[in-house]
Amino acid sequence: MGFAEATRRVKSWFSAQAEPTLEGDLAAVGVHVESVYDLVNTAARYDAAVPVLIKWLPIATGFNEKEGVARALAVPWASEAFPALMAEYPLAAPGTALQGALGLAIGATWDGVTREPEILEFATDVSAEGQQGFLVYALYKSRTDESMQVLIDALRDPNTAESAVRALRIRRDVRARAELAVLANAAPRADLRRRANAAGAAIATQQVSASVAHQPYQQAVVNGPQA
Repeated sequence: MGFAEATRRVKSWFSAQAEPTLEGDLAAVGVHVESVYDLVNTAARYDAAVPVLIKWLPIATGFNEKEGVARALAVPWASEAFPALMAEYPLAAPGTALQGALGLAIGATWDGVTREPEILEFATDVSAEGQQGFLVYALYKSRTDESMQVLIDALRDPNTAESAVRALRIRRDVRARAELAVLANAAPRADLRRRANAAGAAIATQQVSASVAHQPYQQAVVNGPQA
C-alpha cells in the first residue's frame, strides 16, 4: 500500500470518528453551506434541508447554532417543523434572541388554527420581554374572538404594540378601531402613531366598502321587488 493510500485511509478513519455536524448532515442531502446562517440569508428554497434542521433543532449546541436553526425554519414551507418548534419554545430562556427566533419560526409555520390556545399563551407571556412580538403578529392568521382580544390587549403593551398594529391592519376587525385610535393619538413614537392610524383607516375603508356592497340589497328590501 502506497503512502497516498495510507494517508487517505487515515483521514477516512479520523473522519468516521469525528462528531457529526449540522453542516455535514446538510451536505449529505445536497445542501452545502459553511454555516446554517447561509440558509437564513438566502432567498432560495432549501426543502431538502428542512428534515435535517428539524433533527438538529433540539440537539444543536451553542446559542448561535440553535438560534440559526430556528431562523432557518422560519419559512412558511417548513410547516412540518411546527411541532418541534412548539416543543422548543418553552425551553428557551425568556427574553432571549433564541426565544424570539423560535417565535418567529412558529409564526411562519403556523396554520392559524392548530394549537391556538398554546400560541395565545406564548403571545401573552410578558416574561418574554417583547420577544413574543412575532407570535402576536402571527395572530393575523387567526379568526377567533380570543385571538382578537389578545391583539387588542397587545396594543396597550409597548413591547407588542407594533406587532399588534401590523396584525390588525391585515385582519381589519372593527372591534380594534377604538384602541387603534387611542394609539394613533398617544403612542410615544411617531412611526407607531402613523402605523396605528393607517390600520384604523384600513378598517374604516373596509367598512365603507362593505356598506356600499350591501346597498343594492338594502334598496331592494326598502323598495320591494321591481316589476
